[in-house]
Amino acid sequence: MTDKTPNPRFAARSNARMLAVQALYERTMDPKTTLDLVHDALEHRIPKGMRNEVDVKLFGDLLTAVVDRQDALVEMIRGHLSKEWTLERLDLVVVAILKLGLAELLTDLKTPSKAIINDYVSIANSFFDGKEPGFVNGLLDAAARKIRPQDFTAHV
Repeated sequence: MTDKTPNPRFAARSNARMLAVQALYERTMDPKTTLDLVHDALEHRIPKGMRNEVDVKLFGDLLTAVVDRQDALVEMIRGHLSKEWTLERLDLVVVAILKLGLAELLTDLKTPSKAIINDYVSIANSFFDGKEPGFVNGLLDAAARKIRPQDFTAHV
């Protein structure tokens, strides 16, 4: 029999990613500094007794990476869109998920690409019932193959 209990470290990382998506979406409505976003999350979104269930460092690192690489991330997303799609046509939550996924692929070289992509697809599934999770998967996978091709080479 296998233990179905999720690894607390992985759960904390997933929770940080979800929280970062929410914070980044919130930032599109009310521009805030990264420090303010982290502070607001700690004060209002994560109850004090549950802070060990969120990788707060990853949360802050993700938001910082997105803010620091904003223009490059937007260009990466645009570069993976078909000619009939524009960034402005995408749902803001999808854009937040894509920016965070791309930022993590660029900055966290210890976590396998597939693990990062799978988690952001799961996050997309929590927000959308339609084609958005597949879109997130396709774009992040295509980008990851360019950013980190070594993660996709067959090991013989």
